[in-house]
Amino acid sequence: MALRWPPDGLDYLPPLYVFDPDAGLIHRFDGRDRQAGDIPLEWMQEAEFVAAEDDAYWGEVVDRSYFRIPWLGPCQLAELLPPPAELAAPPRGLLFLQFVSPRCRDCARLSRAIQRTLARHPQRPMRWVQVETDQAVGGR
Repeated sequence: MALRWPPDGLDYLPPLYVFDPDAGLIHRFDGRDRQAGDIPLEWMQEAEFVAAEDDAYWGEVVDRSYFRIPWLGPCQLAELLPPPAELAAPPRGLLFLQFVSPRCRDCARLSRAIQRTLARHPQRPMRWVQVETDQAVGGR
């Protein structure tokens, strides 16, 4: 899918956001129980996903709690994508929303990491949406 229009004020696009069935963002520090949850989360430990998350979020400490805040939130992402922009994963699954660009150094490696995750969980419903853009992807 093609990017609808470039986001204002960003010199680059984050390479990846991952959503749950409620259209909630998933990241390493969101407090989900990796053992008890329905959604497989071991993929977050792979180097490609760690680097992608570092490009997609910034951190803030408030009252001794650490929060990860997306550079682009769900509302901004929905505005960038052609309608209807569906950011919810399938039930009990994941949605990988990846931005790819010819100027992206790490897009192919990240794509291979997503493919490995899909292959490891063939029983799990997952969607992978790639958004093509000529804007720079990733902040490194």
